[in-house]
Amino acid sequence: MKWLSALDNSLNRLVVILTQLLLIGMFLITIINVCMRYFLDVNLLWAYDMLRVLFVGFVFFAASIVSFRREHASFVFLKNKLSVKGRYIFDILENIFVAFFYGVTAYFGYHLCLNVASQKMPASGIS
Repeated sequence: MKWLSALDNSLNRLVVILTQLLLIGMFLITIINVCMRYFLDVNLLWAYDMLRVLFVGFVFFAASIVSFRREHASFVFLKNKLSVKGRYIFDILENIFVAFFYGVTAYFGYHLCLNVASQKMPASGIS
């Protein structure tokens, strides 16, 4: 089981690095686009589409990091007042709710992807 834990930690580090790269990419594209608009009066047409794609990737990777670290929203004030058995039951209910939320998000996200798959991005025209 050590290899499974090592794989889990390695994948988590990879996701953290990818998330940081996406954030840095968004920051750099925004700075470059603002500077080019301000100094050269030229707008990068592809910047908005690229920022949208990077942002979507960033949100999904960041959500997986938050879930892995168990830093998602929780009722800490209520959980701290419970007994050990109460915390255990609370953790089980919390995990069921989170799994349900992820399932609903995946279901509707899949249908959203099917609906917008044929649409093109406004500036670049990429589908």
